This record gives sequence, structure tokens and C-alpha cells, in this order.
Amino acid sequence: ASGVDGATELLKNLRTGEEPQADAHPERRRKAAFKDYEEREIPRIREENPGLKLSQIKEIIFKNWQKSPENPMNEAQLAAAGPPGFP
Repeated sequence: ASGVDGATELLKNLRTGEEPQADAHPERRRKAAFKDYEEREIPRIREENPGLKLSQIKEIIFKNWQKSPENPMNEAQLAAAGPPGFP
């Protein structure tokens, strides 16, 4: 947990034994999550496409990020949609 709010939320959940609530503000984590994803993916994409420029590699990574389950914005959309197969 980073920050006082995150730590406070974790402590509340520890005391009550409840499950952590869904993240109300996934957009706040988006930039850091993308940087982690990008750092991990650059070597893999570069290995698969050795002739590409860094800007082209970053474009591929960003397109993959938009569909990735690691993207906090996708998590929020999936949670709002409900379980798969549910009308």
C-alpha cells in the first residue's frame, strides 16, 4: 500500500476481516502500472521485433496495454460489467 489512505484501508480490512473494497479510483494507479508494464515488455517486444525503433515498440506496448488485464481501467470496466456470461 502506498500512501496514508492505502495503508488506512488495509488496516481497516485487517481489523474487520472484510475483503478489500474494489478500487474506487483506478485512474490514480494507471500511470505507475503502465510504467511497470512497459519496463517489462520492452525487452520482450524488442526481442520479437529487432528492427523496430523504440517509438514503434512503445506504440505496440501501448496497444497491448489497452487490452491488458493489468490495466487498472480494464479492471474497473470488468467489475462494472459483472461476471462473464451474466446477462
